[in-house]
Amino acid sequence: MGVEWPVDRRFSDGRDRVPVLTDVNMPDMDGIEVLKAVKDHDRDVPVIAISGGGVIPSQILLGNAHLLGAYATLDKPFDLDELRAAVESALA
Repeated sequence: MGVEWPVDRRFSDGRDRVPVLTDVNMPDMDGIEVLKAVKDHDRDVPVIAISGGGVIPSQILLGNAHLLGAYATLDKPFDLDELRAAVESALA
């Protein structure tokens, strides 16, 4: 069963607008590095950062992601409606 988004997925200049979803706490490359790399490549790409904490509390990790330009942040556990709302907003 596919998901149909009720919005146009393109920027005004015709480029595809696809949000990036990343966890900020990963083993080989953390999501903050992913966020920086995406924003260095194209500042318009919306990044949704998620975290469930760990050694560093998720509020700190997600706060840093927000300061670095994350479009939205979600604290685990989150429900599908929260994720859907963040993606739909990023695509609007």
